[in-house]
Amino acid sequence: MYVPKPFMPEDTDVRDLLTGLGACDLVTMTPQGLQATLLPFEHDRDTGELGSLIGHMARANGHWREPVQGEAMVIVHGPQAYVSPTWYATKAEHHRVVPTWNYVVAHVYGQLVVHDDPAWVEAQMRRLTDRHEAGSAEPWSIDQAPAKYGGAVARGRRRRSGHQPDRGQGQAQPEPARAERRGRHSRAGGARSGR
Repeated sequence: MYVPKPFMPEDTDVRDLLTGLGACDLVTMTPQGLQATLLPFEHDRDTGELGSLIGHMARANGHWREPVQGEAMVIVHGPQAYVSPTWYATKAEHHRVVPTWNYVVAHVYGQLVVHDDPAWVEAQMRRLTDRHEAGSAEPWSIDQAPAKYGGAVARGRRRRSGHQPDRGQGQAQPEPARAERRGRHSRAGGARSGR
């Protein structure tokens, strides 16, 4: 990803972006071509040197079955907005202004690991659900799902990817229980106006 030097984030900026993850885009190259799926993710700081991104994919989604060629990438989106030239004070002075788009994004690269173990998947579903239900006055729990449905949830697929900041974020493919961090860095960047 192209990141102009003035907008190059610090590692702490990338970690902060990963802390508040919601849905991100998992992108992989497969024998069928590029595949992309929007998935809920969380950042596990305790796995590998830079942690892992862990997401959940529905079993019915065929993306998880496709063998990944090379690394996977997760695109993490932060805030974004259009910036009008009319907002610049310099517009009145010299009119040398143009519209732009302010954004924060990270590309995380890593080896994709698919977990098909019901106990592992259920534990991940609990972490993901508990995190997003935490602010609710009456948080929902997987324990509230009917037993038959709860088992179906646990049979869903999980995607996990090791990552290392290139200044962004990414993801990875089938392998043993925990994702390993590859030698790549994540890339994150943002465009800011005001010049």
